[in-house]
Amino acid sequence: MPAAEQGIIAGDIITQINGKEVSYDTAGVTVISEEIGKASQGETVHLTVYRNGDELEFDVTPMIVSDSEGPLIGIQFSVKKNSFTDAVKGAARMTKESSTIMVDALKKLITRGEGINDMSGPVGIVTTISDYIDEGMYMILYFMFIISLNLGIMNLLPLPALDGGRLIFIIIEGISGKKVPPEKEGLVHLAGFALLIALMIFITYKDIARIITG
Repeated sequence: MPAAEQGIIAGDIITQINGKEVSYDTAGVTVISEEIGKASQGETVHLTVYRNGDELEFDVTPMIVSDSEGPLIGIQFSVKKNSFTDAVKGAARMTKESSTIMVDALKKLITRGEGINDMSGPVGIVTTISDYIDEGMYMILYFMFIISLNLGIMNLLPLPALDGGRLIFIIIEGISGKKVPPEKEGLVHLAGFALLIALMIFITYKDIARIITG
């Protein structure tokens, strides 16, 4: 492969690609993949590589291996083992980034209707997980993380029958100084719960239809 032909060896650490800094994490992998993917036939990518205390420069021309893949240079990323402290920091960073993405997607869904056809319920989630389960425990844990975080964010929405809806009533009671009659609050939550069940039935129908139609 092109990387080996130019002298890149196992253990090299790519610190820059086409002048862009490459961090030693998943974000760095994404930068490398994107820059290689941009290369048209015959174009080269410029790599700065750290090896045994030295910085080396390489110009590598990606090649097409098969029609199903984009341009490749022939590198494989190793797994970085973190200390407990780094792992906790990474988990916090991942939670923050994922929460931001979810909230942004939710805003677009509500204001523009973007992603409405991509919504999935339990059936769709199980189907998606089954497609990736062979990749190992990491993917299972990753899906558990995404589902738990998504449920937590959704539950805080100011909608009846959710904890966010209950918080609205608590805020109203705090501002007015009067307790909302339990029967009235119960009716509001009942109506919200009925709408949520109807939405779940609709999404489940869409999931099943997707499976049938492929």
